Amino acid sequence: MFFASAAFLTGLICLVVPWWLHRLSAHASEQKTFSSLFLMRPSEAPVHMRRKLQHLWLLALRLLLLTVVCFAFAQPIVKLAGSPGVATTPVPDLVIVLDASLSMNRFANGERAFSEARQIARELVRNLPPGGRAALVSVGGRIELNAPLTADRAQLNTAISASEAGATRLVLDGLLGRIANLTGTLASPGERLHVHLISDFQASGMPDQFNGLIEGSIWPVTLHAVSDDDPNWAVTSLTLRGTPFRRQAPGETKPDTVVEVTVRGFATPAQMVEVILEQNGMTIGRQRVRVPADGTSTIQFELPAAGRGHTTWLARLDIIDALDDDDTRRLVHADREQTQLPVITTNERPYAYLRAAVRAAAPGFVPSMQTTIDNIAVPVVVVADPGVLASGTERELVRFLEAGGAVLLTAGPATRASGRLPILDVALAPNRFDQTRRGVVASDRSHPVLTGFAAWRDLSVFQVVKLAEPVTGEVILALDDDTPLLMEYPVGAGRLMVLTTALDPEWSSLVVRPAFVAFMANLLGYLAEDLLPGEALVGQAFAIPAQSVQLIDSNGARVLSLADTVGRPTVSVAIPGVYQLRTPSRSRPLAVNTDLRESDLRRAPQDLLARWQAATSQTNPVHETSVATATTNETTHEQPLAEWLLALLAVLVLAEPLFANSGLTHRREPVVT
Repeated sequence: MFFASAAFLTGLICLVVPWWLHRLSAHASEQKTFSSLFLMRPSEAPVHMRRKLQHLWLLALRLLLLTVVCFAFAQPIVKLAGSPGVATTPVPDLVIVLDASLSMNRFANGERAFSEARQIARELVRNLPPGGRAALVSVGGRIELNAPLTADRAQLNTAISASEAGATRLVLDGLLGRIANLTGTLASPGERLHVHLISDFQASGMPDQFNGLIEGSIWPVTLHAVSDDDPNWAVTSLTLRGTPFRRQAPGETKPDTVVEVTVRGFATPAQMVEVILEQNGMTIGRQRVRVPADGTSTIQFELPAAGRGHTTWLARLDIIDALDDDDTRRLVHADREQTQLPVITTNERPYAYLRAAVRAAAPGFVPSMQTTIDNIAVPVVVVADPGVLASGTERELVRFLEAGGAVLLTAGPATRASGRLPILDVALAPNRFDQTRRGVVASDRSHPVLTGFAAWRDLSVFQVVKLAEPVTGEVILALDDDTPLLMEYPVGAGRLMVLTTALDPEWSSLVVRPAFVAFMANLLGYLAEDLLPGEALVGQAFAIPAQSVQLIDSNGARVLSLADTVGRPTVSVAIPGVYQLRTPSRSRPLAVNTDLRESDLRRAPQDLLARWQAATSQTNPVHETSVATATTNETTHEQPLAEWLLALLAVLVLAEPLFANSGLTHRREPVVT
């Protein structure tokens, strides 16, 4: 037997009060009239106070009443063998949570850890009492409801068989809170749930603070640990050094490309490991390296220059270990061929600043100054303070934008004098000339153009052009008086970036700041869709700094369509491999690898798991939980006694005054008056 609120047992101290009161003997004397005291003889008997327990039955009744009050508030609960009867407390519904992270794909003793987890889940379903319900949830990179609360065991077993471990990482920090948010939509008001978490409880997934394990938990939890500290090797890094597309000079023997591969063992003995290197799907190198016990080794592959085009490198281990998915690591190298960058302007000054920045930070672009343009065959065009564009040039730029091209338009004195912003055909406000020094604020800090560019806080702008009409595009940078400074306009399938100040130190301090170089590299890279990521981790969200992008897997299947990438979304990929990011102007490979923290298969310390279990059992004291590796076939239930004690208390409250009125008849001694 245990008590839900044992602190109320301290009220038993009050039992001393009725015991003390019943020791006192207080008598009321009976008075009678007598004619004279002359013939009365004085008594010599001593007078003393009687201290003897009186009315024992009434005392016992009152002591029992106080005892029942204390025990009723303490809520005693007894644990009985067998199934509960009709009058027992309802059994809570179960929420079975399966760890579906990468580490659960490990092999140990000829069986996958996830297979062991599914067996435990089936045992929990088998032991459901008649009418009992359960739900199935899988957790990895995200939480998924595989089966709602149901008493249909066939449906639950089907969902368990259909569940599979993925390649994502499970973070235990705040996991119970996320589970509580999901299960809150399953349970009805007043309904109780009991969570069974089945996992390998990796030490690498534990939070820095213990509170992260229990924060947000509202249901009692039972932890089921599977598998053990299985040894595992993994390729932890694949690095490319050198210039894979450089041509060697005559007689030069130095290799153009050096590929470094790092191999790590987790809880492993010292062993020779064979590393295989592939380039674009073909094996080009094979070496053996000795990896020390629970240590790291690095080897190098010296290779000749590769051909033109994007190159994919793949390093894999030829070894049998607990986990296969982390034996391979991928790396892509994008071939950045030089692209012509037409700069339409009649002013040498902005062109000089632009050319210097491009040569320093964007060598893939070759700027060339032009006054007109036709038949545009490049991804980006810069229009620097054009003033009034020739009608043929403006029509070609609009056609280029509508077809999916990108244009950077900067203002200046010629644009201000024309009173009109070309391409958009928007009039400028009469008060467009302003020599007041203004600061700059970021309206959209997440925009790819501002990546790594923190100098906008220190910029000073002296002159800008202001639009006579309200801004319909996206404002990226603005002055501290809300005047737009950098805007993005969609034109057809293309994008137009407008800078309302000139590339001139008389208009702003932008061009004299060192950060101008990085700023222009971001601008051109974003417009040319050259900022697409080259690598990512499974399950980790990454931003696509472009619109109208498709993501294609190695089998040619579309993972993300054009409709999914509207507005520079943040996406994640669930399966490792080499993908293709396709935009209207180019295609680039994307290497997706597993998270290395999943490669360390060592379990968290047992004392930490026991502490976690003890803390979650306090969520609902009615249920005792423990760290288990399998379920038990013994059936027990818990019977609260508070209801019976309250019924007994009501009987005693009614009986006490009856005993008091009938039993407290005092013997009265006559007193002569």
